[in-house]
Formats: sequence, C-alpha cells, structure tokens
Amino acid sequence: MKKKYEIVMVAINEEESKNLATLIEKKAKIIDQIFVGQRVFAYPIKKNESGFYTNLLISTEIDNYNLIKKELDDTDVCLRYLTFSSKRSNLKKDKDRERTQRPVPIKKISKKIEKTDKIEEEPKKEIKKVKKATKIPKPKKVNKNTKKVKISELDEKLKKLLEE
Repeated sequence: MKKKYEIVMVAINEEESKNLATLIEKKAKIIDQIFVGQRVFAYPIKKNESGFYTNLLISTEIDNYNLIKKELDDTDVCLRYLTFSSKRSNLKKDKDRERTQRPVPIKKISKKIEKTDKIEEEPKKEIKKVKKATKIPKPKKVNKNTKKVKISELDEKLKKLLEE
C-alpha cells in the first residue's frame, strides 16, 4: 500500500542535495519538491556551519520508505533529515483554505468619574518592626588526638594478628 511521506533534508551543498533527491527518486515517486536554500546553523553539525535545505513530498511503499531512511542514515552528505507521513497533495501553502476570522476589537467604554469633595482616608496601620537575624555560630572543629604511627610498625602488628 502506497503512502505519502514528507522528507526535509539538510545536505552539505546544493549539488549533493540534488543527488540525494535522485537517490530517493529511484525508490519512490516524488510528488513535489522544494529547494529551500542554504541556511546558517545555530551550531556546527558534523563540522559544517551551514547546509542546503530540501523539502520532498513522496509516495512509496512502507518497505521502500524504510530503505530510504537507511540510505539517508548511511550517507555522509546528508547532515540531518526529518521524515513523517503526510496527507497533503503538494508542498505549497493552499491559498484557498478558509482563514479564521480575526476577532473584532472591543470598543472602549468611557466611564465618567464623579468628583467628591471629601477625601476619605483609611486609618494607617502600624508597621511591625522586624527582628534582625542572628548568625548561627559555626560548629567548632574537634581536635583528634592521634599519634603518628610508622607504616612498618603497622605491618608488624598486622603480621602478629595474622599469625594468631
């Protein structure tokens, strides 16, 4: 059963992008093809600063689709690719599609503010004083009363223990 797939490829240059398209054409029928052009990457991909983008709409069997993906993985000229199933008949945007209507802006309602002669004041609340944070003293270091022992003495003690 044939399905439609969309493939977006990033190749090293325009020539290699066309070579990849002919490679895909051997295994699938190309319905539509758009050469987007060269774009600079945000970060280097396989030591390349820019790549040539191509968008393909193909129709093929599922087995051939898997072979195409494998070939794109194996080639060094294809830096990145993205494939997904598609229901579109062509890659160009449909101008005949219904557009959603923009919302109508709401008219501003003007409110008249009545002036009052008296100003009502709210009683002022007392502000509580904040206590200053106290520093917690660091724990004191414990002095360990250890004697320095020579390694040779430890070896001798170990031998005695093992002999017993």
